[in-house]
Amino acid sequence: MILMTRLGRAWGQNLGPELYNFLSYWRALGGGDGVPARRLLDLRRLTSNLRWMFILEMDCDATLRYRLAGSSLEEVVGVGMTDQTYDAIFDSNTDDGIAEEVYALSIVRGCGVMKCGTFSVDGKFMHELEVLALPFADERALGGTVLVGAIRPVSIENQSFEDRRENLSVGIDEMFLLPSPNLITPQQITQRLTSKLKKRKIDLRVLDMEQIFSRVDDGMAMTDRNLPSFKLETAAAAAHEVVN
Repeated sequence: MILMTRLGRAWGQNLGPELYNFLSYWRALGGGDGVPARRLLDLRRLTSNLRWMFILEMDCDATLRYRLAGSSLEEVVGVGMTDQTYDAIFDSNTDDGIAEEVYALSIVRGCGVMKCGTFSVDGKFMHELEVLALPFADERALGGTVLVGAIRPVSIENQSFEDRRENLSVGIDEMFLLPSPNLITPQQITQRLTSKLKKRKIDLRVLDMEQIFSRVDDGMAMTDRNLPSFKLETAAAAAHEVVN
């Protein structure tokens, strides 16, 4: 795999309609106030984006593994992803290695993650990237939680199903956490991960979901280029005050 130079904020971040629908459905199941049960997830409600969805779970050795992956996602990568470990698909030495560590923490804590940036499958043409992964309680999973994820669809064809992992590159501009109601705290982030985030200039913030849903009600969310969010330290401190 090759490391791609990130384009930064020029692409902007705006919650796509497919991801907003998924977030809205998760919230209707109780997400945000708690972690909804996986058995409540009716994928028929998400058929328009089902081919771009996935389920991540943690193995007993703390590695992440795809329990399921949609056909469009597998076509982009050019390999079957179901039962594959995360690092078998994405290079742990790139931005997606950072995402892997944040995903693992999110499974442990039971909170959601959204990442925004760009990616390329040939080292030439870049596509906008938006991935939303939300926690669901699943008694079959180690730790009792899985991440169900959705990717904003992109127009990429790979009818020959060519393995593209060698040239697959991902650049992350920002990552957002979604409390449910638990949240990763700054103290739970290792110094190694903190250093990686700082080196790659990736902001780890917390989405203001109340503002997002309010803006959608006002017809603003799909055109706003900046997702409303808090600094992680601010959100963690506020959550601590509520608990106490």
